Amino acid sequence: MVREADEQRNDEQTWKLTNGNRRNYRLSLTLVFLMITSIAAPSLSSVSPTLEPTSERYFTANGTVDDTSTTTLLSNLNTSNPIEVIGVMDDLQRVHLVWIENGTMPQVHYALIATSGIDTVLIASTPVGQNSTSALSSPSLVIDSEYKAHIVWAITDTHILYALLNPALDNQDGSPGDITNMSLVSTHIIADGTGVRNDPDIAIDSFDAAHVVWVDTYDAQGTFFGGMLPVAMLSRLKSITPSSPLQLATKAILRFRWGRIIRL
Repeated sequence: MVREADEQRNDEQTWKLTNGNRRNYRLSLTLVFLMITSIAAPSLSSVSPTLEPTSERYFTANGTVDDTSTTTLLSNLNTSNPIEVIGVMDDLQRVHLVWIENGTMPQVHYALIATSGIDTVLIASTPVGQNSTSALSSPSLVIDSEYKAHIVWAITDTHILYALLNPALDNQDGSPGDITNMSLVSTHIIADGTGVRNDPDIAIDSFDAAHVVWVDTYDAQGTFFGGMLPVAMLSRLKSITPSSPLQLATKAILRFRWGRIIRL
């Protein structure tokens, strides 16, 4: 009887050990399966990740043409005394040129030249804005996504001026441009009045809004001394016509800067 009881206890212990080993084995298999699944899960996904496009939303000026190139291009034009020449190439391999014809009545001029293959004048020397008895200086140019030319310049020490041209509104036959048709904004005064201002520069953002900066001694908020760096932002409605009125709003850009938002 004692032997039978011992054998029964041994059988029970063996059964417990066997079942325990089975449970441990199953648990190990489950853990291994979960690990493999977690590692393989990303590669098993059928949904491709959505990434932002790498290309720009628009094509704008791809660089400023160097002095040697602008001098060569100007030789194709009828100029008398060009100074401060600025050249910008668009992605159609056309160079937009802006300069000051410096004489007794200086004036800003614009031209458009195709440079793919043989240089071809599309729009010859075309006056922009009004001539001036005062010195003009610091023309700057940028091209937006619709190939429109945004131009700023200074009547030295007194005014910062802006013009917007659409070269596509000219027949581009190599003669001077039809400035009346091309001008979406003929001449707009960005800054004038009290103070001394010069050296405007301009840039275009991804919404084709023009941002203009210049050096100015006038402190609109009366809190700083010396030179200021004002900012103006100019945005254009897509439905603009050449006769559309300008709307102007003024606001402080930063604590020490002032500026304007001008919807063209």
